[in-house]
Amino acid sequence: MKKFTIFIVIVLFGTLTIFGQGVPNGDMESWGMKLHFENPKYMNSSNFDAFIRGGTPNALKSTDAHYGSYAIKLQSGTRDEDTTFGYFLFGVGNDNGLEGGIPFTEKPDSFKAWFKYNIAAGTEGLVVIFFKKDGVPISQQMLVISSGTINAWTEMSFKLDTFAGTPDTIAFGIVSANPFNNMNDPANWIMVDKMAFTGVTNQLPNSGFEEWVNVETEEPDLWMTFNVMQLAMGMPNNVTKSTDAHSGTYSMSIKTASFDMMGGNVLGIATTGMIGDNGFTGGFPVSKKADSFCFYYKYDNTSNPGDSAQVMLMYSKAGTMIDAALITLAPSTAWKRVSAVFMPDTIMIPDTCNMILSSSELFGGNAAIGSVLKIDDLLFYYGTVGIPVAPEKSADAFIYPNPAAEQLHVNFVLAATSSATITIYNIDGKMISRNDYTNLPEGNNNLSLNINDLPAGNYILSIVDESNNPYFSKFTIVR
Repeated sequence: MKKFTIFIVIVLFGTLTIFGQGVPNGDMESWGMKLHFENPKYMNSSNFDAFIRGGTPNALKSTDAHYGSYAIKLQSGTRDEDTTFGYFLFGVGNDNGLEGGIPFTEKPDSFKAWFKYNIAAGTEGLVVIFFKKDGVPISQQMLVISSGTINAWTEMSFKLDTFAGTPDTIAFGIVSANPFNNMNDPANWIMVDKMAFTGVTNQLPNSGFEEWVNVETEEPDLWMTFNVMQLAMGMPNNVTKSTDAHSGTYSMSIKTASFDMMGGNVLGIATTGMIGDNGFTGGFPVSKKADSFCFYYKYDNTSNPGDSAQVMLMYSKAGTMIDAALITLAPSTAWKRVSAVFMPDTIMIPDTCNMILSSSELFGGNAAIGSVLKIDDLLFYYGTVGIPVAPEKSADAFIYPNPAAEQLHVNFVLAATSSATITIYNIDGKMISRNDYTNLPEGNNNLSLNINDLPAGNYILSIVDESNNPYFSKFTIVR
């Protein structure tokens, strides 16, 4: 069952009910296809960068077109106290220019397209063209779109410099600013339609921006990854669900992979927050600090025995970090339990928690392509009780009897017809049993669980449906 979130359980344990905030999707069971944005077919764009930094798409499909149904609008803006720019590329941009490209075997006389734009004074837009042979640029041309405003579709033509040799590839892009000299303003925007080269038969595919594709990847619910950036480079996801799980059906597999788009970095990361220019930010809301944190992992670094996986957890208050744990993981072929203890929250009560999982060291180290971290059952502990997810508020729900011996009855109210999952964890946070139910009716539901084969002891029960109100509590089995 996908995208399930915890509904409500109030378990009567004498007069004691235990609530605790936990790791979102910490059991790694909930995955789904995530639609990130639309992108012009055959092209990379600034939408990938905007997504990974928690911003909004800025290479946009527009119905204000000169030709056909659509044009593209490239919008500058601000993010992390810096200006950003909109762009599209045939190829991949990095600190060294444009990598890759598309086949192109002629030398055109000029480039032309239809434009609208607003370029602030003191800034400029840019058309970037790399003609390449055997992967090496034989001509790099920067065509400036000068400051000013054009509100009606206008055709503009740019004469191209002649160059020696015949290319086999072209890398091409248009940018709402000049990224090479920081000539940018958040008010800059450029609209483009019906591009063409003159004097040649070779043309850019989708030159009129009529074809757009949905950019989507399979993601762990409530986590953020670099999968969408891997997709931009035509590479497989490096954060995937694995059926090699410590408990339940899935764990999260994180693999270190080449990341040439950002200058040859090598990484495999998942986070509950965002990845910005200033590092990891954001996270999920909390109202208290756990006493400790634990998880299970496997780690394969045979591609480079000097590599190490890491797990980092940060508590913050009003954007300032107040406590953190950085755990470095050694290789392990069997599931291994790791835990960390936090300072008492009498120091300061946090409002946000962010968790970062990395298949190589986050800060330097010996990151190696092929290192794989598998992780499962991330739990916060409050006292001795591990809580997988975070509760919100109470509602009409209860279980009986408590203590129980052979059967446990669960009574709860649904606001609408829904699927639901009932899960039992032991006191160490390991999932013991799971039951999935479909098409449960609106209103009161009463379900019975056979617990005759479970040993005596304390357990935690959760109900999961399609709403967003997580609750857990404890019950006892006696023999």
